[in-house]
Amino acid sequence: MRRLIDGANFFNLPKTIHAERPQPDRFHYELTIEGEGQSHTVSIGEEAASSALKSLIAWVQKNSKA
Repeated sequence: MRRLIDGANFFNLPKTIHAERPQPDRFHYELTIEGEGQSHTVSIGEEAASSALKSLIAWVQKNSKA
């Protein structure tokens, strides 16, 4: 997970990331990561996520307990 967080440059992302052209009926994520004295939340639409951030989101979805 640390590799995915670092690869997405998560702690340096803005709090909100908007797509240039928002698309209706797409997923919207709010992702909070806490650890090692840091906490950061990013709100992002699926269409605006980088491939690195999509990989992090996929990992969280796969490994979360519903």
